[in-house]
Amino acid sequence: MDGHHRLEICERHGIPYTVKYQSFPDTKAAKAWMRRNQLARRNLDKAERDQWIKELRAGGWTQQAVADELGITKQRVGQIEKGSKEILLPDQRSLNLN
Repeated sequence: MDGHHRLEICERHGIPYTVKYQSFPDTKAAKAWMRRNQLARRNLDKAERDQWIKELRAGGWTQQAVADELGITKQRVGQIEKGSKEILLPDQRSLNLN
């Protein structure tokens, strides 16, 4: 499901690796795992990340669960869901980009 690029690099350079097999009840669960895994790596652009956050929420994740997974605030998750262009600054002030 994931790591095929790392596997190829390891094989090419003779680096030892292990493979972890995981089972999922269905394709939807597998895709949710993939998204969560990619979100945690932060290798998505903002539009992709925001879309996946919306999909996790639609899939039953709470705002707090999404926030905890990504290391962002619950309020930021809510802003992303609403499509807000307001940014919550670290000192809890907001900046409106509308």
